[in-house]
Amino acid sequence: MERKKEATLARSYNESSTADDADEDGASEGVKIHEQVPVSEDSTITVNLTNPPLIVPEVNKRGVLQTAETVKIGSQVQAQWEGMDDPDMDPSLVGKEGKLN
Repeated sequence: MERKKEATLARSYNESSTADDADEDGASEGVKIHEQVPVSEDSTITVNLTNPPLIVPEVNKRGVLQTAETVKIGSQVQAQWEGMDDPDMDPSLVGKEGKLN
């Protein structure tokens, strides 16, 4: 019986966003930037967000849902999946649409 080898193709794309503070003192607070990464509808294609290193909540081997954490990416800047701070959001849905802020 002959086994077929599956080919794996990896591609990396890099996109950056920059937001400049328009205030002279640079003290703007509460600014929220919304971003979205692609989400594959094909089960054979995986899209990974590498920076910021946000983790999509998953059920671990014990059957417990591992919740997502906010990631600090600067002295006053942090990233999180959209909906993480909403108490009514189903934790299993956080990050599934690729939206972060």
